[in-house]
Amino acid sequence: MATFSIEELKAAVETAHSLGRPVAVHAVTNEGMRRAALAGVDTIEHGYGGTEETFRLMAQRHITYMPTLTAVAATSEYFQHYLPGQSPPTPSMIAARTAFGLAMKSGVTIGLGSDVGVFTHGTNWRELEWMVRDGMTPIQALTAATATDAGVIGHAADLGRIKTGYLADLIAMPADPTSDIAAASHVDFVMKDGKVYRRP
Repeated sequence: MATFSIEELKAAVETAHSLGRPVAVHAVTNEGMRRAALAGVDTIEHGYGGTEETFRLMAQRHITYMPTLTAVAATSEYFQHYLPGQSPPTPSMIAARTAFGLAMKSGVTIGLGSDVGVFTHGTNWRELEWMVRDGMTPIQALTAATATDAGVIGHAADLGRIKTGYLADLIAMPADPTSDIAAASHVDFVMKDGKVYRRP
């Protein structure tokens, strides 16, 4: 069931926005998502129960979707006996994949939010793999993780792209993630603000 009324959500959104803060809503049910969208939130995380109508509403209102597909895979391992590579997807994984497909079909802006912590820290790249497995191209998934997410956090003008005037926050890997997204699991070069922290 949805937790908050539209009026409660609107009050929260208006308060946050008046303070210059974005609003992220963790919603699983379609009704929770619909109410959050009508209230004017900035992002909706999870959204596994979303319908095409609700995703169209999100697209119309420029609300970014953070699908957290890896979180569903992880909880399926813990609670539904899912064995990666051995058992079929669980009902919750199928629901997440379906919602992700509806979001893409509806033209929703999709970012990358993995809900890491439900699965091991340091393996955030797994969300890229799930996004590709569930229908995105590697370029779309990488864009979600970089340029889209930079926009979500209010840094579209200085993060998320390799461009003059942008912060030099870069990673590299030995293989090409645009042809094989699994390459993102082997980062061997890290630069932050132009300073190299890891090199091959």
